[in-house]
Amino acid sequence: TPSGQSLVEIRGQGTGVLVNNHIVHGLILAIGSDGSVIRGFSINGFSGNGIAVFSSDNLIQDNKLGTDTLGNVAKPNVTGITIAAPITNGPVQNNEISGNVISGNHSDGIDVLGDGTEIVRNFIGTKADGVTALGNGGNGIDAFNAQDTLIGAAASIGNTIAFNSAFGVNINGGPANTVFGNDMHDNADGGIKVIGQGPGTGTNGVPTLPVITSVTRKAVVTSMSPPTI
Repeated sequence: TPSGQSLVEIRGQGTGVLVNNHIVHGLILAIGSDGSVIRGFSINGFSGNGIAVFSSDNLIQDNKLGTDTLGNVAKPNVTGITIAAPITNGPVQNNEISGNVISGNHSDGIDVLGDGTEIVRNFIGTKADGVTALGNGGNGIDAFNAQDTLIGAAASIGNTIAFNSAFGVNINGGPANTVFGNDMHDNADGGIKVIGQGPGTGTNGVPTLPVITSVTRKAVVTSMSPPTI
């Protein structure tokens, strides 16, 4: 679960450290690694991604990306997780990112370029308690030319996406992406940004702007000081 301690820590040498002038990723799911399960790791301090995915049908679950093993102290990667774009050797699709703490990274929490990615039950930009700020330095989630991305679903399996330095969710191109049932607040540039062409049917893979069908109001607690006389 996001609040549990990771069993294994994989530590890089720092976000600015290159090896033979190349960026370094914590874990790589390379071509042919379809169906892998990555669970129970804390991956931090890498000059690339904590996890870079170039294959399909993988599960990334119950990890800490960009923090210590408890999910309370920032130990940044540049990016937490990247789901790569489809490549000539085959698609990158149907990956699930579930129940992770993805916080404290220098850039985005998650970058999505592949198709059919499901992102649920994660804390993105908070500590492992899901409440305290530990934001990423870019967007919580950035989807670029990806399609059929599911970010959240029912409220019980939605993500907490908060305290990030850009948008909570940034969608740039690609059809049929869904953002639903998430708790989003305190992202510096706003909750959701969709680069599209307005209401109606999108063309050339450009999404339409979202339609707000309902809003749930939560209680707000305020305090007032007595007047000065």
